[in-house]
Amino acid sequence: MAITIYAPDSEPRPDHGSLAASPPSLAGLRIAVLDNGKPNAVTVMTRAAETLAARTGATVALVTKKGPGGRSANAAIPCADDIFERIVAEADVVVTGAADCGSCTAYSVYDAISLEKVGLPAVVVTTTKFAPIAATMAADFGMPDVRTLVLPHPFGGTDRDTLWEWADAAAESLEALLLGRTPPPRTGDVTAAPTGVAMTDLLALVEGDGATFELIEVSPAGVVRLRLVIEDASCAECVMPTELLEATALRVLRSTQPGVSAVTIIDPRRP
Repeated sequence: MAITIYAPDSEPRPDHGSLAASPPSLAGLRIAVLDNGKPNAVTVMTRAAETLAARTGATVALVTKKGPGGRSANAAIPCADDIFERIVAEADVVVTGAADCGSCTAYSVYDAISLEKVGLPAVVVTTTKFAPIAATMAADFGMPDVRTLVLPHPFGGTDRDTLWEWADAAAESLEALLLGRTPPPRTGDVTAAPTGVAMTDLLALVEGDGATFELIEVSPAGVVRLRLVIEDASCAECVMPTELLEATALRVLRSTQPGVSAVTIIDPRRP
């Protein structure tokens, strides 16, 4: 007789989900733009959606911020329930973002996965600097093949004409992602989290938010202790929450150093 034993102390794993079915064509479909309020996010995403609509015969049916009632909200929170329901009712495909800081990247990916789970193909717009984080978060949230459109960094501080050029050039890739096809290669694209020197990979998780890591020690048991240094106090909330940052750092380190057992971070934002 076979006996199955379940270990109560095993590491919890996310539910794995599948992407929504891709449409055969975008002609006649309604595009929604879900804006998390990051600087210039709506500029680049709306332009990309409009260019895509003109290219395919779709329409831009809705452009809204993710807060309740379509108002601005903290980018590091999920989409408000009423806006989520409105998108489901008024759109067939979604462009969301922008993923250009640690916390907002996590929740842009989360929003996209939530939309995919209810049947709406959704593309996360991110930048080259935060594409590795987007890839890591997608895997952590149980949908590693989330549709991700990578544009140059940064959006904030870049002039409108340049943003429009980036958006126009990305229209073909955006169409391919929504149709479930492999986007054509473009100069500057980042399609997966990098591998290489571990500390370089860790720094990439926070340096775009004006922070850095100091390595304190690596214990014989494989526990990595880090100190988070936030150089720009005005953007402390942009850096991922400590628990999420520890989990993401552990995943990044294990991709190149399987012997790492845990990551602990001394974070100045908590006692």
